[in-house]
Amino acid sequence: MRQPLLQEQPRVIAAVELPAVQEGVFYASDGKPISLGARIGTGGEGTVYDVAEDRELVAKIYHQPLSDEKSAKLLTLAQLGNERLFKLTAWPVDVLRPQPGGPVVGFLMNKVAQAEEVHALHSPKSRLQKFPEASWAFLVHVAANIARAVAVVHEHGWVIGDINPKNILVTKKATVSLLDCDSFQITAQDKTYLCEGGFPEYTPPELQGLPLRELVRTPEHDRFGLAVVIFQLLFLGRHPFSGRFWGGSEMPLERAIKERRWAYGADAAARQMQTPPGALPLEAIPTALAELFRRAFMTDAPVERPTPREWIASLEALAQSLQRCSLHSGHQFYDELSDCPWCEIETRARVRLFNFLLGGNVDNKPFQLDELWREIEAIALPSTVTISKPEHWGAPLAVSRSPEVEVLVRKRRKLFAFSLLFAGLAGWFVGWQASGLGFGVLVLVPMLGAIHAALRNIDVVNPVTAQSVLQLQPVSTVSTHPVAKRIEEQKASAEADLAQLKTHWAKEASAERFLDKVVELRDKKFTYERLAQTREQKLGQTITAGWWQQCGQFLSQFEIRDAYLPDIETKVRERLFSAGVSTANDITQERLRKIPGVPQPQATTLLLWREQLQQQFAFDPRPVFTSPAYQNVEKEMDALHRRLEYELSSGPHYLRRIKEEIENAQRTLEPQLASARLALAQADHDWKAISKRTRLWPLIIVLILAFFFGATTTLLN
Repeated sequence: MRQPLLQEQPRVIAAVELPAVQEGVFYASDGKPISLGARIGTGGEGTVYDVAEDRELVAKIYHQPLSDEKSAKLLTLAQLGNERLFKLTAWPVDVLRPQPGGPVVGFLMNKVAQAEEVHALHSPKSRLQKFPEASWAFLVHVAANIARAVAVVHEHGWVIGDINPKNILVTKKATVSLLDCDSFQITAQDKTYLCEGGFPEYTPPELQGLPLRELVRTPEHDRFGLAVVIFQLLFLGRHPFSGRFWGGSEMPLERAIKERRWAYGADAAARQMQTPPGALPLEAIPTALAELFRRAFMTDAPVERPTPREWIASLEALAQSLQRCSLHSGHQFYDELSDCPWCEIETRARVRLFNFLLGGNVDNKPFQLDELWREIEAIALPSTVTISKPEHWGAPLAVSRSPEVEVLVRKRRKLFAFSLLFAGLAGWFVGWQASGLGFGVLVLVPMLGAIHAALRNIDVVNPVTAQSVLQLQPVSTVSTHPVAKRIEEQKASAEADLAQLKTHWAKEASAERFLDKVVELRDKKFTYERLAQTREQKLGQTITAGWWQQCGQFLSQFEIRDAYLPDIETKVRERLFSAGVSTANDITQERLRKIPGVPQPQATTLLLWREQLQQQFAFDPRPVFTSPAYQNVEKEMDALHRRLEYELSSGPHYLRRIKEEIENAQRTLEPQLASARLALAQADHDWKAISKRTRLWPLIIVLILAFFFGATTTLLN
């Protein structure tokens, strides 16, 4: 008996013109007619249909006429099929022809429903939706089963060629099937039929950039694609060559594969690669399994890549050495690890990776919301170091001038004192020697300018005003001394460092993350407490919709044309019919209002007639209770119930982890923040000291007073 296989899933492609299917009938090799049923989906090469005569079969009909070689390949595949292949692949069972003895246009293959492409297990969203009970152990089993399927193909002497997650289907029992068997590379009767396609992400380094259509491939090439598929399952969709490249340029995935820049392992930095954040570390799997990945991705000799049987043995060993997390029944991990890596990833990424196992926690304890919420409320806010609180960031710090700035300040004071003395002596001398007040002023003005120019040389930071005034720009400053330039750069650097640390503090060390999580849990608690009301409301809406549906079917039995309504004129009935109002179910006040030529009294008569008929309707709720809509509400509420219990049960753990992360970040950033504040305070204090301008007005006063004193002395003599 044939073993059922997974049905081929449709792929989204550009619109193509399907070949004509005459009455949906084709013929098998023995001339037996095969009637096509519903279309399952359309792929890149053809369309897949149900088979009316055999529910265990599906038919694939190609879009375009097949070449002689493709037809011969399908005939050969159908002849080579056996129970092992039927069990693990979508192997052709027989070819299909449009008429007996006609050209090959498709083939039959076995079918298994309720299967998904294996990449549905990669992302948390699709995995939780399509495989809600899948744990990491489930992914390990799927990976081992994929290796088994590839091993069977290789043991027959054939090559898959195009290994990728879209060509692999998986069921909720972890059974798998390989698709697109018509693209496999097979050799029979001294004839080799090549595999013409392949995805670059799963193509080995030695084949990157080569025309795959013309290549004869080997099992060693398949081993690379198999290793990538297994890696993506164990590492939740992460590609082994997708990471952060430190080389300063773009690193496309194809180039990374060709240059063997594996992004995992302790030596990834030697390849200028860094493991992407939030990824499962390589240390989370057994050393023997990690070594298989290293051989698959880093070897220069394809023959050294692990065989499918090696993967099976290593994955089975991992499956036997898994332990369950004490906090989360859905978290399973390698028993040599001291901490659960999934808890760490979920906490940092704030995303749910796995559901709790059905049945609650490991100890089967009942979910007690009140007790759990008391535990959540007992978790105190993260402690905050006083000096690093935002309100203290602007508090002044007591600092003294640096030695080099102190030297400049003292030098400037001495020069200013000398300038005052010089202004006094010069003013007295001019006033004493001046023969008149006007002549003295003429001498004082250029002298004052010379003193001012000398004072400008004392300042190490001077304003640039001429150009700014002419261009209506703000007054700027220019540093004319090496020390001033250095202090200015230190000040700018300290301001940038402090701003960056404040950003880090707000993101990593602030209690906002903790408070946000508490608010989120409080919302979930409120939703959980209202589950019963929400369920009744949704079910009530479904029952109401069922009532209206049955009522509509009942009212649709009563034709307006046949009804005894003497008040309704014939021409009004004709207008109603032309407007699509033919039964009592079609009568509504809004529709009647939009139909011209229906008088209001007659519209009222029609509405009363509908109401009288509606009163005769008897609702039967039984079909509603068994309807898909009603069952979907039950499933939706059950899933929501389980999800809320999971998220609330893990709430205390996540809160403690967030609190620990915040306090660790505070301890790390606290000395850095204090140091940055001190550096900025020092640079700002030094800058204020050296940027202080020398005032001209004291010199003017001294010069004028000395001038008048000298002039008075001359007059008295």
